[in-house]
Parts: sequence; structure tokens; C-alpha cells
Amino acid sequence: MRFIYNEHEYDKELKGAYKTGCFEIYLSGQFNPTLSQMSTEDLGTFLHEYIHFLQNISTPWGIYAAIVRNNDLCEFVHSLEDKEEVHLPYHFTPSAEQQLRRSWLQCSMGTGHLSFSIDRTAPTGYRYEEIEGFPISMHQVLLSLQSTYGERKELIIGATIIKESMAAMYQSLIDPDTTHPDVPYNIIQFWCEKHFPNIAKDTKKLICLCYMSLFSLDPGFALMCELRNANANPELSGWQIFDEYIRHNVIVSGKTVPIPDFFNSLVEQYKQSLRGMLPCDLIFTNILLDRVKLENGIVPILNVIHTERFGLQNIQSLIGYLGIPFIHQLDGKQFYPQVVGIAHSCQDVVVISGNAAMYNYFLNPSEHGGVCPFKYMCDAEEDVCWDKPWRHDNCIFECGMDSINVKGKKIVKDR
Repeated sequence: MRFIYNEHEYDKELKGAYKTGCFEIYLSGQFNPTLSQMSTEDLGTFLHEYIHFLQNISTPWGIYAAIVRNNDLCEFVHSLEDKEEVHLPYHFTPSAEQQLRRSWLQCSMGTGHLSFSIDRTAPTGYRYEEIEGFPISMHQVLLSLQSTYGERKELIIGATIIKESMAAMYQSLIDPDTTHPDVPYNIIQFWCEKHFPNIAKDTKKLICLCYMSLFSLDPGFALMCELRNANANPELSGWQIFDEYIRHNVIVSGKTVPIPDFFNSLVEQYKQSLRGMLPCDLIFTNILLDRVKLENGIVPILNVIHTERFGLQNIQSLIGYLGIPFIHQLDGKQFYPQVVGIAHSCQDVVVISGNAAMYNYFLNPSEHGGVCPFKYMCDAEEDVCWDKPWRHDNCIFECGMDSINVKGKKIVKDR
């Protein structure tokens, strides 16, 4: 079993990927802002990744995960300030507070992507473990499952399984023929078939329950509680359960806080961390994060599944309200962030994405063969993009160095 901190690391092997905290979607297929011109498969893949984007920006778990990611970038950049010579791969020690945040994120993610096909006829089991050391209550929810080859594993229900299962179920509404590996995509539906039969076939209700669980920073435990509650009250719709859920309070560091206020406080914390990091105004992020606040009475990710038949118009409604993040394709084509009401691309998201790419490159320059992380964005000759891309002027990598304050410093690639 392996845990994935940066949950999408297989770009070339994936049909799509979303980078948490970066507002960036990768697609191996084609995206077209005129959605009706996309194939069903490409539209389904885009919707899957767009749901991850909405999970990131509109839930407490997603916002806090973005805060953790951004604080990594902040501490990385600050550690470079007094360096005259930077050695790659670069090593730095996060603060004790940031290490605790990282531990929370890893714990809350649970099991990631595994090659594990479930034997649906074999017995299952589960257990809970409380985890100490965090300012909030945390648990591991462990499911004991058997593979088709007879191997038994304990899978940890966390944000990865929840997010991917939810996105896969959303994708199935537009592309019912799409298939996914069992782990992490099919776990929740399978578990409901085994243990919560009253709700197992209600895809839209399961989407609501998955989304609800991301309003907790202990999402695996929250999901299991809500699945049990929904199964015992099958007459309640997913929206009714969600509406009741967000009226509750959460306890953080011993304080009782209403869920909407908890979310808003995290949003402001995230904005503040971005302001201390970015050399530009928060255009896209300010508008976006304000639009998803619960006091607006609109929950876009759930509102669009109220209709009897989910289709293209529902997806257009989502994009019309929230816009698109940064999108890039395997063939190098890019679509810059756009939000309704703003007539130009939003630089803040591009800088966030660029800083994250520089962070990953500096810490692991050999990833993807050592090629410049921005190679897909430019037309430079390949021989200047490999091994030491910082040697070349007037390129995107140089802009990246400027953004993280290493332009002009000596960079040494250790062998």
C-alpha cells in the first residue's frame, strides 16, 4: 500500500489529472470551451477533473489542502532567500507547524491509487483507529477487502478514495460507459452494495454524501457516519441530508464553530497565505472563493444534479458560474483561467501553477527525465530544455526563477 501526497503524478499515463492547490487541469484528450464540440469521452474526462477543482475550492478539506500546499511553496521560497548557490536536488526542512500540516494531509488522504481488483464475493471487514497528535479529531477507517487473486488488504478510506469515487460517479452521469480501476474509484459504491443497500444505487445521493464528508477535516470517518445515517433514512434526498449537515458545528482546537464560518475562516487564511507569496493581485481566486461561500445559498457542485437527467446543460451551468482553471493538454495546447465578469486571463492562477512546477523541479530535477517543467508551453529547441534549463535567457523557466527569487543565483546540479 502506498500513500500519495501529491495525488496525481502520472500525467502521461492518465487521461486527466488535477493538481490540488494549483487550480490546474491536465488532459490527454481535447478540451473545447464550446463543450458541445467535445466527444463524450473527452467531456467526461474534463468533468471528472473539473469536479476535483470544485472539491478543492468549495470544501474545508480542499481549502486546507491548498493551504498546506501553498505553505510548502512559501517555506521553500523563503529558504532560498539567503542562498547564493543552490544545489539540485534542493533540500530544506519545513517548520514544525508545516510538518504537522503535512502529517494531517497524508493521514486524511488515506489509500491512493493501487492495482487491486476487488473480489466482490469475498467477505469484508472494517475497523476504526483514533489518531492522536492533531488539533482536530482524526481517525483511520480501514476496510478489509480481498482481491480477485486472493490477496487481502486493508484500505484506508480517506480523501483520495472519496474524491476519486465522487468524480467517477459524476463522470458516469455524462459517460455511463466509462470504466475505472477499483482503487480508488469504485470503493464507495462497492462498500454501499455490501453494507448500505438502501442507498447503493442512488448515484446522486452518494455524490452528495461524498461531498459532505469533505466539509470535515476527518473525511473518512465523516463519510462512514453519513453513509450509515443515509442508509437508515432512505426517504431523505442527498440535498436534504447536506442541508441539515451544514447547519452543524465543528470543534477546532477546543472551539465550537458553525461549518459555514469554519469554511470562511479557512478561505481567508488561504487568501492571506497567497498574498504573502504571489507578486500579483488575487483576481481569479478572490472571485472564485467568494462565489462558493455557503451564505450565497448556492452549492454549484450539488445544484446541477437536482435535475432528473444530468447533461451538457448542467456542465455549462457550472462553468458559467465558476469559470475554468488553467487547462493544458498533452499536445501542448493551453487554456488560461477565465471567470465570468473578468475579460482577461487571471495571472494569479498561472503564477501559483508555475511556482508549484518550480518547487517540484528543484526538489526532484530528474523527474520526467530532467526536462524543463514548462517544455509543453513553449517552442524552444529540445536541446535547451534538458538537464539545465536555467542556462538559457528569455524563456519561461527564467520567469519561474524570477518568481521564486533565484534569478541570478548560481545553480548547481549535483550528480
